[in-house]
Amino acid sequence: MKIFIKIVLSLLLITMTSLYLQGCPEIRTSEGLFIKKLQTLKHSNGIWDVKFDPYGKYIASCGFGNVIKIWDLKTGENISNLIGHKQNIYSISYSPDGRYLASSSLDSTIKIWDMVTKKEIFTLAGHRLDVIKVEYSPDGKLIASASKDNNIKLWDAKTGKSLKTVVAHNEGRRTRVKSFAFSPDGSILLSGGTDHILNVWDGKDLTLLKQFTDFTKSINSVSFSPDMSIIATGSSVGALSDRSGSKGETIRIINFFTFKDLLNIKGHSRNVNSVSFSPDGKILATASDDKTVKLWEINTGKNIATISGHSDGVWNAVFSPDGKILATASDDKTVKLWEISKVKKVPKK
Repeated sequence: MKIFIKIVLSLLLITMTSLYLQGCPEIRTSEGLFIKKLQTLKHSNGIWDVKFDPYGKYIASCGFGNVIKIWDLKTGENISNLIGHKQNIYSISYSPDGRYLASSSLDSTIKIWDMVTKKEIFTLAGHRLDVIKVEYSPDGKLIASASKDNNIKLWDAKTGKSLKTVVAHNEGRRTRVKSFAFSPDGSILLSGGTDHILNVWDGKDLTLLKQFTDFTKSINSVSFSPDMSIIATGSSVGALSDRSGSKGETIRIINFFTFKDLLNIKGHSRNVNSVSFSPDGKILATASDDKTVKLWEINTGKNIATISGHSDGVWNAVFSPDGKILATASDDKTVKLWEISKVKKVPKK
């Protein structure tokens, strides 16, 4: 009877904890993190991308629909709407100086916006299908884009001229590029695809330098740590096989210089859509179709927090430039802002 009561109490505790994480705006972890929900920003449709400006004053968000919303981070006010694309907007990227914003769309184009005047400057056309990702190079001189036409393109950020186009992933196998990321110094561009291959490109001219073929499912997201020493990938469920032959890891942490695995993590019950490092490189945030965002300690691979505030799949989770706020974008039509801080321990007397 005592054993039965213990089991019931344990199950009740787990249930209460789960409800606490989902319903309460504050989370305290055993590792000393304090996570507090600050604001909820709303769209009329699902949100696919969210980005902070380089100075942490504004947030841009986009998704299903042809509107990019600009928000004041301090007040949560929707201060501007950028309208120009004809169809849904997949991705946005601020220039390093925050003066410009690039956006990519289902309409097969990329648009460049002046963030002072909030006006479109020019349109980059050249992809044949949806442009699923756009990103400024760290020096702001280049813009990279990836499309469902399986091409990655480099553009001159100042003139909009197309500089280089490459077939990104295994032409002729009904595969396509899913994601890419510049290294912090801009010398490397990584791309992952539905062909289960991670490609390493020269970030200046898209010369293919290396391929890694030991993935077994789509690579949905790639990211560099701030010091460039580590890369993280997020994949579909059952994406990797470990040395024992079991499957299920959705997050992979790799030493970039040796390309040896540091950690393979079965982190989510459904596909991982984004992986993002904190500015100090100590924490990885992962967003998933399982409606959660998880925070991982890079050194140990320990799950230090699970944020369950969304009611639908989460497409992106990104840290503010100072690392104090996490923004999460979801199909539930919201961007949620979370304060991330360390709890100060009071010394014992």
